[in-house]
Amino acid sequence: MKAIILAAGVGKRLFPLTQQTPKCMIPFNGKPLLGYHLDYLKNSGIDAVVLVVGHLREKIEDYAGTSWHGVPVRYYQSPDTQGGSLLSLWSARGEMDDDVLVMDADVLYPEMLLKRLITSKKPNCLLADSSSPNTGEEQVLYAENDRVFFISKKSYTKHKPIGESVGFLKISKSAAIELKQILEDFVAAGKKGIEHEDTYPVLMERVHVGFEPVHDLKWTEIDSMEDVIKAEAIANKV
Repeated sequence: MKAIILAAGVGKRLFPLTQQTPKCMIPFNGKPLLGYHLDYLKNSGIDAVVLVVGHLREKIEDYAGTSWHGVPVRYYQSPDTQGGSLLSLWSARGEMDDDVLVMDADVLYPEMLLKRLITSKKPNCLLADSSSPNTGEEQVLYAENDRVFFISKKSYTKHKPIGESVGFLKISKSAAIELKQILEDFVAAGKKGIEHEDTYPVLMERVHVGFEPVHDLKWTEIDSMEDVIKAEAIANKV
């Protein structure tokens, strides 16, 4: 299994903090955010880490190198660090020839959260936090029984909302090949300035995507200074 980590964004909402520091290199409890991802992935036995970079990429590459304690690390340059993340994931589409984890880099979480996803018996799986408030900023998952049918920040009524997506997707090799084709179709159709999650509903039509609940675990996406404070508190406990 490979992990594709999307770490290209500028992080404008955190300026001036991210003007000289990539968001994934912000330290929490003395350790860069990226270090948590890499250590957890190494401990899980991941085969390779693929980092999609852009803003201040040299600082990420200097930190992670080409191997993280024996785990190969590869890099792809995102063609768009200002807009949505679709082109970032598209740039690493050549890596979608195996079981894959797609991960947002701007999330701090305990190791158990990632283990829950990787060890899930569901080959295609997302993480759902039903305890998260819905402010309109969250990517909300919509499901029936054990299958996710939709993900969006917008209101959706066809299926039941089950909580916020953590920002990590585990997919099997066959589903990864499907996602690669979907990404290529979106880009060919000119749908470029959008988020990579906007391709997921199409994938969900073609393959069964399940979910694992994580409402019992503390985690946060890091988009604001309030999130930075919250992440520091979480880092002090992991």
